Amino acid sequence: MPSPVETAAVIGTGMMGPGIALTLALGGVRATIVSRNAANAAAGLVKARAQASVLVENELAAPEQIAHALELLSRPPISTPPSPTPAWWWSPVPRI
Repeated sequence: MPSPVETAAVIGTGMMGPGIALTLALGGVRATIVSRNAANAAAGLVKARAQASVLVENELAAPEQIAHALELLSRPPISTPPSPTPAWWWSPVPRI
């Protein structure tokens, strides 16, 4: 049965975000990794790809499965400028 979820945004590129995005992609969901800035989002994508390599190396996923999952992973475009109303991933972390 196909998933009723077609796309998802995974917020954060720390310990869990890239793995969650990869897991969603392995399940057929187009996943976008979102972070505070484009560089961190790109780094999260690199982490997800590294985790995918580990799955193949340990024969936990077929290379074809991983190739399809990686096609479903993305991040917001680096060239996207902040909008007039700043999007939250461009906003600085508030200091409390």
